[in-house]
Amino acid sequence: MVGRGAGKFAYLILRCLNGQIIENGHPKCEFGRRPELTASWKWDGTHLEVRSDEFGFRPLFYWGNANSIIVSESVNPILQTIEDPTLDLVALSVFLRIGCFLGEDTPFLGIRQLEPNSILTWSSVDGLRIRTGPRPSANVLRGTTRTCAVRTYTELFQKSIEQTIAGRDIGRLVVPLSGGRDSRHIAFALDSAGTTPSAYVSAVHLPWKNDEDVRIAKLVAEALGGRHIVVPQPRFFLANCVNSIRETGFLGHEHAWQLPVRDWIIGNADTIIDGIAGDMMSGGLYQTQQLHQDFKTRNFKAIADQLFAHSTLAGWEGIVAPELNEALSPDVAYTRLLQELELHLTHHNPARSFYFWNRTRRQIALAPFCVLRGVRVATPYLDLELWSFLDSLPFDIVADHTFHDETICRAYPALAHIPYENKHAPRPFGRTEPLGIGVDFLRLLPSFTRAKGINWLRMIRRGVGSLRDHRLWWNQSGALYLLALLDVPNLKLR
Repeated sequence: MVGRGAGKFAYLILRCLNGQIIENGHPKCEFGRRPELTASWKWDGTHLEVRSDEFGFRPLFYWGNANSIIVSESVNPILQTIEDPTLDLVALSVFLRIGCFLGEDTPFLGIRQLEPNSILTWSSVDGLRIRTGPRPSANVLRGTTRTCAVRTYTELFQKSIEQTIAGRDIGRLVVPLSGGRDSRHIAFALDSAGTTPSAYVSAVHLPWKNDEDVRIAKLVAEALGGRHIVVPQPRFFLANCVNSIRETGFLGHEHAWQLPVRDWIIGNADTIIDGIAGDMMSGGLYQTQQLHQDFKTRNFKAIADQLFAHSTLAGWEGIVAPELNEALSPDVAYTRLLQELELHLTHHNPARSFYFWNRTRRQIALAPFCVLRGVRVATPYLDLELWSFLDSLPFDIVADHTFHDETICRAYPALAHIPYENKHAPRPFGRTEPLGIGVDFLRLLPSFTRAKGINWLRMIRRGVGSLRDHRLWWNQSGALYLLALLDVPNLKLR
């Protein structure tokens, strides 16, 4: 594995010039080690081979033409190499409405993420080729009872956790702990296996979210007799919003709150265990009766309306110039979304399949495999045996959103008294807080000197409005995403 800090990404650039291959970067890279997800590339002087993991969660990006190929663990080294990157207006139109990119899309034409279970090859003779294998999947589990499913889930998850910590030097083990189910299940399973992490760590949230994670995580850590670390956010945090957007290669806008906890983890942990996919695969996240029915009846318009209605980037239309706003029309987004929805119709729970392979893989996975890539990250919910079982669960078992709760309760009855987060709890804030956020936002605006396609008058008005109340129907992370993206050097809008 290539050694790298938080700001360094592995990459390889190959150019064919006058019959000779000019190389720059890392000719060999390996990411992860079994039993975790693994990905790699290898250049032997004449032939390049790039392999993604079975889920495609470890990001690998590529760009190529007749004479060149660039591969990287991030979009950023590619952007710094190619001339005049161009916006993918279709991909961006979808992202602005549902909060994640679909399939292998990125905000830039020609830059793609390698598909799951794929092999990319390149040589000066054969050019670029990609072989894609089947994605993990499971047939629906018929005839099982809920009690039996709970028992199997308990056993397979405990097995996955024990495989994570067995027979290897995990060093300083840290568990990021929230107020929800996934990290709690990890903490309880570690305790059952006789392992206490060196610390549980939680982050104070940004102002548009309450701090239930800290309150509930403290109760869990105390019940397990572990050390609980609470990482605060900086007083002026909007710079972290910009940094997280750029660091994730403009693929996400939700990770600013994780940067301070990442900085603490880098200095205090060798291994973390991340709960990615737990809520999606067993908690029924986003899987409603209405959405399930709409998938079954192919009511794509209703599905799109539901997805578009919950965008965390609402309000962006007013802060881009009219011509760019028109190019990012809902019709453009709908056409691309329809292509992706079609791919999931044969799954017995198409909503879970759609969200897992898109939101979980393309947005949530940025946290463990990009933001936190400076340490070893274990992902027990992606253990293939466990994941396949969860993927086989019929919709009826997860439809009431209590299956994961019931599993945790029955597996660890002595700890069942600890409550979960109240997602609707209000977040108290002082009267000076909106003023500080508004000033911070307006202070950052002049730094985006290259940003194109921005309606600056409206942007400034929004910033002034946030001086009075930051809890607007848009938030600064959405505005800063567009500012950061449209500030990319030499960016072409079309």
